[in-house]
Amino acid sequence: MNEKTKQKRRLPAFDPRYIVTLILAAVIFILNYRIVGKCYSPFVYNDEMGYWMHAAEFAGLDWRGVSGTVAWYSYGYSLLLAPLVKLIKDTVVLYRAALIMNILMDEICYFMYVYIIRRLFPKLGIIPASVAAAAGMLYTSYQFNAGVAFSETALLMAATIVVFLMVRILEKPTYLNTACLGIASAYMYMVHNRTIGIVASVVFVVFIAAVCRKIKLRHSGAFLITLIAGFIADKLIKGHLVSVLWDSGASGNDAGSVFGRMKTAVSSVSGFKRLLGVMAGQGFAVSAGSFCLVLFAILVMVRKGGIGFFKAGKAVKGGKKLSEVADSRFLMFLFIFCAFAATYLISCIFMIEFKRIDHVLYTRYFDILVGLFIMSGICFLFEAEKWDLFLMMLVPFIMRIGASGANRTMPLVEDLTFNKVCAPPICKLFELSERNFHAYISYAVSWFFVLAAISWFLRCKKLSIYVCSAVCAVLFIANTPSAQLAITVNQKAYEGDRALCERVKELPEKHIYVMPDAGTFISFLQYEMNDVRIDIAKSPETFSEDGYLFASVGNVVDLMGHEIIDRSDRHILYSAEKTGSYDNRIPLDMMSVFDSSCYVESEDMIESAPEFNYLCYGPYMHLDKGSYTFSLDLDFDDMDKAEEIGYAEINSDGGQTVYVHEEITPDMLDKDGKLELELDADLDRDVSGVEIVVFLYDPETIYAQLNSIEVKTED
Repeated sequence: MNEKTKQKRRLPAFDPRYIVTLILAAVIFILNYRIVGKCYSPFVYNDEMGYWMHAAEFAGLDWRGVSGTVAWYSYGYSLLLAPLVKLIKDTVVLYRAALIMNILMDEICYFMYVYIIRRLFPKLGIIPASVAAAAGMLYTSYQFNAGVAFSETALLMAATIVVFLMVRILEKPTYLNTACLGIASAYMYMVHNRTIGIVASVVFVVFIAAVCRKIKLRHSGAFLITLIAGFIADKLIKGHLVSVLWDSGASGNDAGSVFGRMKTAVSSVSGFKRLLGVMAGQGFAVSAGSFCLVLFAILVMVRKGGIGFFKAGKAVKGGKKLSEVADSRFLMFLFIFCAFAATYLISCIFMIEFKRIDHVLYTRYFDILVGLFIMSGICFLFEAEKWDLFLMMLVPFIMRIGASGANRTMPLVEDLTFNKVCAPPICKLFELSERNFHAYISYAVSWFFVLAAISWFLRCKKLSIYVCSAVCAVLFIANTPSAQLAITVNQKAYEGDRALCERVKELPEKHIYVMPDAGTFISFLQYEMNDVRIDIAKSPETFSEDGYLFASVGNVVDLMGHEIIDRSDRHILYSAEKTGSYDNRIPLDMMSVFDSSCYVESEDMIESAPEFNYLCYGPYMHLDKGSYTFSLDLDFDDMDKAEEIGYAEINSDGGQTVYVHEEITPDMLDKDGKLELELDADLDRDVSGVEIVVFLYDPETIYAQLNSIEVKTED
């Protein structure tokens, strides 16, 4: 081997300044790792289940019994989860391993961020680039997404790899780089089909680079061949998964659904207005959550891009060739801008049929490129020219337009719920100000001008980059716990069900069924019992006599006659086989009370407390159409001065629909203070959420005790 070849293969010398990069990478890991110990299982149903479903199929587990209960979710992230599913049997360890994998993907993105930002801003040294990249990687959404086993972090990594490879190609086009870009683009599409906009941006910029002779045609050919091969592979893999997991075909989160909603957006005036409202809301949300750095970076890119196009056109007219005029750095920014714009537009189109507040303020998926804009915004502030001061002055006005657009859209929202999972960067703002979007402007714009002032006064020696990055990182870290409440609260909500599943694993092995109306618990159950097939109990006739049946508390009347084996606070485990005797009593520990001590387990009864008017309420039953009689066995004491006692009723819809209401008066009691109260309810349709309410007017002077509740049907 000659000396020249040895020189080429020699590893680059380690620069001591990279120690700062490694320290910041460790900080990012530690900050993200804090949530891992608080997580036990998936909670974003049915999103997470969609990814775990494919992973289980790849790993050879049989989850096909419940696969039809969730929509289609892309399988790119599942390819990464599959080895974990194959190797790890403990479901808690499995979920935490997935979260650690997410954090490692964040680490990979961080190192690529350092590389990318140094190519976008060539004068930037290793240390300032590392600090700015750390600020981008600590964006609130990225910290939140690392704590959830769904595709966002894999999507972030895939998109960052695509940007990294695009930068590499524009610097040094080779067959390897262009072929890898095609593979990475296809994989990114496999992770989530809504990245079709980024794939289109890749094709567009590769075409422009080939026309400008920044890359050779044969290199762009290598890109196209691998991209097409990747899409063919995607078609085949998706076809297999659909055929084995969905008998009637799968639909939902695919590119076809995006095109269908695009037609809705442009086919009517009302649809177009909804699209504009969503565009205003989502753009406003991501700008507010990034202290307007994303908005400022976009404005600067547009300004510089316009100047670049003008100069290029002028030079070409002057006789220069495109290859001489085209600038690789310009093409890098062009790609990042086009990829963000396309992803943002697709996100808005996908949410045009919004139902909730967070759909209008949605930031998921399209914020996979926000980190690049955050660190670019910090660097643009450092390099700000006089024209950029004008752009800074535009920021508050554009934010006001976004807030006004979001406000005008709010009357069209049907459900005033705000799901933190869908808009992590503004969770703290929503907690403080809810729908007062102009308060968001005060917060975000104030911090933006603080960052601008820091950049102006500390321009020397790049100090502004350090300070601005540190301020952004601290603010992102401070905002993250508000978003992560969605994780911790939901993990605690399933604590009883996790314990129930662990107890079931100790029982003799039998076939397991779950009622079809159990909702997201179906996904939870299959994950917890991951090596056991769960089947949907479509009708009692399909049950294996030797089996277990999971149902929600609301099915207590439907499943009377089945032995209760075990239960949690939310779900019941029945024997699939009916018992010989028929017990028509509702277990009293299923009823809700304001103080847990009101239910006396040793005597199986509920007693009143002086500080609470409600003796009990619940258990939010599902009842089929028909007639029902609820018999309540009650005891009362201290009735000497009472003129009225209270009432009992059967209702649904949170008390909005009342089927029977009975006032309880002293003359209804026998001499011992006992009352057998019968409530007859006639339902003209199937109803869910039916509750029995016993209310006392003056619990301080009246003592009441509920001994039993029996249900009789017309059958």
